[in-house]
Amino acid sequence: MRSLKWMAGTFALIVGLVAAGSGVAHAAEPGKKGAPRFTQSGVGDALVRVPKAYKPIVITATHDGQANFIVEGVGKDGEASSLLVNTIGPYSGTVYEGMGLFSGFTKKNPMVALSIRADGPWTIRTKPLAAAPKKSAKSGQGTASAVIKLRKKTRGLTKGTFTHQGESNFIVYALDTKGTADLLVNEIGPYKGSVRVPSGTRYLSITAEGPWTYRMR
Repeated sequence: MRSLKWMAGTFALIVGLVAAGSGVAHAAEPGKKGAPRFTQSGVGDALVRVPKAYKPIVITATHDGQANFIVEGVGKDGEASSLLVNTIGPYSGTVYEGMGLFSGFTKKNPMVALSIRADGPWTIRTKPLAAAPKKSAKSGQGTASAVIKLRKKTRGLTKGTFTHQGESNFIVYALDTKGTADLLVNEIGPYKGSVRVPSGTRYLSITAEGPWTYRMR
C-alpha cells in the first residue's frame, strides 16, 4: 500500500490503494466555491480515498482493460452506496453523483472513497458539478457517458429530442443549478424521442455506450 498525505486549508486528504491495485495520486486542487478536484491513476482493483463530497460532483473514469470495470461510491459508513460505472472492456466516460440521487450519501454520510474493480490501467478524476464542460443550449452530441452544462438554463416549455445508437443503457437526467435531477429517458438500445425538459434545467447527465444527440426547442 502506498499513501500520499496532502493538506490544504482546513482538510487533509489521504490517498491509498489496496488489494491488487497500484497507482499514482495527484493532489486535490480547490475547485469552484472550495469544492475539491482530484485525480488518481492505477492498475487493477483498488480502494481510493477521495475528498468528501458534500455537493454534487462529476466523475470521469477511463479503463484500458478487457474484463469488468466497476466503480462504486463508498460512504463514510463504509457501505458502497452508488454504482457509478459497470461495464466490460475499455471505457471512457463521465458520470454524475448527487447526494440522494439513488444513493445513500448525505451530509452526515458523504462519499469518501471509490471502490474500483479493473483488470487494466485506469484513471479517476472528480470535480464540482459547476465545472462540467459547457455545451450549446440548443443542440449537441457525444459518443459516451457525459455530464454537460448548458450555456443557458431552459425557460418555460422546452422540448428535448434525444437519439441514441448504442446497444446498452441510454439514460438522461435533467439537472438544475443545485443538482436536483429529473429523469427524462431510460431505455436500452437505439432510441429516438422527444420529452418535456423542466424549466430551469442547466445540466444534462447522459449515460450511454454509443453515439447520442440532443436538441432543445
